[in-house]
Parts: sequence; structure tokens; C-alpha cells
Amino acid sequence: MFLSRHKAFYYELTTSDSEIVGGVFAVNHWKYIEIVDLFVNKEFQGQGYGRSLLREVLNTYPYNTICLRCEAFGDGLNQNELATWYRRWEFVDGSPFHEGDGWMHKPPRRF
Repeated sequence: MFLSRHKAFYYELTTSDSEIVGGVFAVNHWKYIEIVDLFVNKEFQGQGYGRSLLREVLNTYPYNTICLRCEAFGDGLNQNELATWYRRWEFVDGSPFHEGDGWMHKPPRRF
């Protein structure tokens, strides 16, 4: 029998009227954090909210590998633009924990 410890968490940005601006849903797999979804509603895109959400995860878990599947949806950035955006945050192609196309990861900060 194995006991797995996976803790999901969600950060949400809202306006003063409680309108959802964007959010990030992730799972803590102990050694690494998997960003399952990061989104910003269309009317708020291009204003730094995606950066704020990603920065919050990176600052909260600086010593964990951060993994995500780079998939562009909707009318925002296309796939190449999105991958380039993540590379500016020092994400690299591939994942030590996942197989398949589109995975990227940011190595942990060293002590």
C-alpha cells in the first residue's frame, strides 16, 4: 500500500466587484509543482495579470521544480508565443516527470 500526498491549490485574481480576472490551479506533488491551468480572461489580458499569477507560484515554491503543459487556447497567444513567454521565465522544454509534447519545466532554485 502506498500513500500519496498531493495537495491542490488555486490562486484567483478578482476585481473589487468580485469579477474573476484570472487564476492558476496547481498541484503540489511534493518534489514538484504541476501548473494545471493558468488563465486570464480576455478583457484583462496584456495587463500583467498572468505574470502576477505565475510569479506568485514561483515565489511560493522557489525550491520545487515547476512543471506545466504549454497549450494555447482561445484568442490569446498562439502556441509558439506562449512557449516563448514561459522561456522568459526560465522554463525549458521537456519535463523530468512527464512524457509527451508540450511539457516545460523550471528547475528549482538552489540553496
